[in-house]
Amino acid sequence: MHTIRTLTVAAVAVALARPAAAQDRLEEVMFDREFPVDAGADLVALVSDMDLDIRTADISSARVRVIARARDLSFVDEEFERQRFRAEARDGGLRIESREEERDWSARQWRERGGVSFVAEITIPRRFDLDVETGDGDIRVGEVEGNVQLDTGDGDVWIEGATGARMSFHTGDGDMIVRRLDADEIELRTGDGDLLLERISGALTATTGDGDVDLDIERFAGVTIRTGDGDVSVRADPSIRAEVELEGEDLEVSRPFQVSGRLSRRHLSGTLNGGGPRLSIRTGDGQVSLRAR
Repeated sequence: MHTIRTLTVAAVAVALARPAAAQDRLEEVMFDREFPVDAGADLVALVSDMDLDIRTADISSARVRVIARARDLSFVDEEFERQRFRAEARDGGLRIESREEERDWSARQWRERGGVSFVAEITIPRRFDLDVETGDGDIRVGEVEGNVQLDTGDGDVWIEGATGARMSFHTGDGDMIVRRLDADEIELRTGDGDLLLERISGALTATTGDGDVDLDIERFAGVTIRTGDGDVSVRADPSIRAEVELEGEDLEVSRPFQVSGRLSRRHLSGTLNGGGPRLSIRTGDGQVSLRAR
């Protein structure tokens, strides 16, 4: 099995390479409008088949641009019309919706034309709540202050940084890359992907059906990790107080951690520094490692 670092660096490389790859296709701006909004309001985005690139800045308005990318631009107007896309300011916030209608031509014709993809670039104030859902697309979010809920049926999730009371991110089939999170409650789920989680502060629950997890804990308030078939690597301050339960194909706990309890090759149950919030990690077929931060 590859190491978690090899896999996650590869995932980052793929994510960063996507804009460059898109340059091989032609682009056309399909929608471009600004909206009056209030800092501290919310963005609600419910789109059917579109990537979402959410950017933040110290501004008092919002801007929405939808860009089409295709080898053949002759049919992008028709495809965008099928999206039934709309955006509007509502109660100081911003609401975005799309509902994709069925095509009246075959999949072979679609392939012959090279297909078309859409990305919505959304710029909002830094202090904003997010409730975002896309049926089939990637989600990227910059630095944001507010509660964040993200859901994609089939795509990757990339978060630069978020501070709020509650964070909930879900992807049915994709990787999740988080640079910084600070919240009371954090729930991260992917059906089939890797989780690269840096500078995490708060009570964390992370689940992947079939992937690796790489976690860096900045402020420990309890951690639960489940993966059906993957390695789990956790870095934390050795002075944390925790109730510990680790289970995996192989366990590794670095020397600075003072563990009291029962340890076998596949299972550890005990305490760190007298006990505290729960640190629970379970993988069906992978290595679990706990290292000093």
